[in-house]
Amino acid sequence: MPCNPIQIVRNICNYLEYFIGNTTCHPKSENKEAWFKYINAVFGFSMIWAIGAHYKPQAIRFLDNMLRDFFSRLLIPLNDSVFEYYFDEKKL
Repeated sequence: MPCNPIQIVRNICNYLEYFIGNTTCHPKSENKEAWFKYINAVFGFSMIWAIGAHYKPQAIRFLDNMLRDFFSRLLIPLNDSVFEYYFDEKKL
């Protein structure tokens, strides 16, 4: 399946809309740092899954390395690929 940039952007927006619109996931404080951390994690998760969904399994290792470097602030565990990572708002 070829990579469709419009579909990738649409998927990123869908993930962002879900997590930002879901008020049970939001940080419970007015602390800017907590919100910054939350938005970074949500965006990272959204982008990883929106991009990864469009590639064949042979590209996963390359994408894993590239996305892990790009989203190093998310501290994704090394024992899994970035595609085993999921956003757990309780751990923020």
